[in-house]
Amino acid sequence: MSKVTRFTCVLCTKRTKHHDRWFLGGENNNKGLRKYLYNFFFLNVDSSDVICGTCRRKYYRQSDDKSIANAKPDVHVLPTANTSQQTLVSPKTITLSLSSIGGNHSTCFVCRKRGPKLIVVSSSTRLNTFVQKEYYNCAGARCCPVHISDENFSEQALEYLSDL
Repeated sequence: MSKVTRFTCVLCTKRTKHHDRWFLGGENNNKGLRKYLYNFFFLNVDSSDVICGTCRRKYYRQSDDKSIANAKPDVHVLPTANTSQQTLVSPKTITLSLSSIGGNHSTCFVCRKRGPKLIVVSSSTRLNTFVQKEYYNCAGARCCPVHISDENFSEQALEYLSDL
């Protein structure tokens, strides 16, 4: 019975497949990568250690960025003015303080009454309510037919919404 050898990445400890592994051994093979692993992660690798393709690509991206930053400027190109550029990073989520109404299919979201003949508020009516009163109506929100006239809420319905 043959022994199965499992090759795990020395950096992320992911088990690598045969097409996605690079051996770190050899005298001149991957010297820069071995130096990078030692300097940044304090890993002293052996000749039998492997690295996965994802970790290898991360190294090459960082080494390309460093080589571009250390490149000598062309003498024929005029130097640009040194301006302090800040890299702007936008947050992944933004919280808005908007009032939300609706979301119940059995009651009117304006007067809170249960009714058998509730209608679904159209998207144009929902948009007008958002612009006028800064209330967000959920898609599929239902209300009584008396609250809507000509694709807009009546004045009485808008007063109800302002009291919420």
